[in-house]
Amino acid sequence: MRENLEKWMEAQSNWMYLDPIFASSEIQDSLPDEYRQFLEIQDLNKRIYFSAYLNPKAFYNLVVNNRAEVFNHLINYFAKVK
Repeated sequence: MRENLEKWMEAQSNWMYLDPIFASSEIQDSLPDEYRQFLEIQDLNKRIYFSAYLNPKAFYNLVVNNRAEVFNHLINYFAKVK
């Protein structure tokens, strides 16, 4: 459970770093494919946050089906984009 929490915090930190970059219209225009990928990842990230909002129990949000895989996917994507 601790490992998943650390992964979630890492993914969130990376998203917070990249969000303002992809909010730039210059970036959106010059890197349209990367921007579309970022929007897909952002949607996934928002679904996790909404799930946590609906069920704020930490245990549930850290061990729900495939959550570790999702966090790994987010971390790998953010590492690739950075």
